[in-house]
Amino acid sequence: MRKFSMLTLSILTLGAAGVMLSSCGKDEPTTYQLSFSKTTYSAHESDGTLSVDVTLDKEAPQDLTVKYTVAGTTTDETEATNTDPKDFAVDGDFGKVVIPKGSKTGTIKLDLYSDDLLEDDETIDLTISSVDPSANVQLTTNQSTEIKLQQEDGIVVLLKWPDASTDGVADMDLLARMGATSASYDGILTGSVFRGYNYNYEFVFIPKTFIGTYFGLDYTNSTYGLTYTYYDGSFDPLAFTATFIEFTNGALEPEANRDVYNGQYTAANKNKWVSGTPPTLIEQTFQNVGGSFTNISDITVPESSSRVASKAANTILSNGSSEGKLRVVTVLPNRLKDLIK
Repeated sequence: MRKFSMLTLSILTLGAAGVMLSSCGKDEPTTYQLSFSKTTYSAHESDGTLSVDVTLDKEAPQDLTVKYTVAGTTTDETEATNTDPKDFAVDGDFGKVVIPKGSKTGTIKLDLYSDDLLEDDETIDLTISSVDPSANVQLTTNQSTEIKLQQEDGIVVLLKWPDASTDGVADMDLLARMGATSASYDGILTGSVFRGYNYNYEFVFIPKTFIGTYFGLDYTNSTYGLTYTYYDGSFDPLAFTATFIEFTNGALEPEANRDVYNGQYTAANKNKWVSGTPPTLIEQTFQNVGGSFTNISDITVPESSSRVASKAANTILSNGSSEGKLRVVTVLPNRLKDLIK
């Protein structure tokens, strides 16, 4: 009997200890691991949108607000100006995203923007900074993600003329208009101006996405009209070239494949800005048909002048380009440096 009682007591003691251990286990709070689902992304400016997910390893017990910082080499919606347009914007609250109760994922939706800049590839860096409520939520090593924003496809139009020398000096400008046909342009799309005699080039970049529908217009193919202005100088005559260089999959096409056109102005073509309302002269045209640049015309040299328009006469497209706010690129992207020699 005594042995039986001792055995029974031991079993009861162990059972009680087990209950105590089990109770302690149930009282421990559930922890949640929070991270970005991927540490790297890649997108092109022309992709339009990109979704970036922040994730939990378990379903959220309540709505969790995750705050994050934005850094990198791109221009976001809070930094953009008239001369430095935004590369992307957040579709929703900037700097925070909610993981709903019962879900494991919150999605940061980014709107990506095409622009008329040929740039080196850029980055958008997102880092989780806090979560509310923060109890039992732990950040993992994947609390940051880098998005590589790659240059979209398009075409470079490079205008070049002789360097300043004892033979003379020249200052030229390059304007690009866009319309459904060469008979009607909706306004100045982009341009490159105000360089002075110390430079012998201007260039513009036109993405393949820049068609009528992109700007809310009612045509799907686009015609571009180029103005090559002999703004001022002493060359008479002034010989110049316009080179069309396609940019595809991150690279400029080989030199042998580029289209080069020649033009020559005289002193009669010099044309500073003037008052009045005549339209800008168009010296050359080309088209974007279904994403392919084609039908490049020869350069037409007018008998006199090379621009003939006033600032007041120029309309503005919906991307905000106007003659008073055109590009003056002082730092060339690395991929263009070999072109400017």
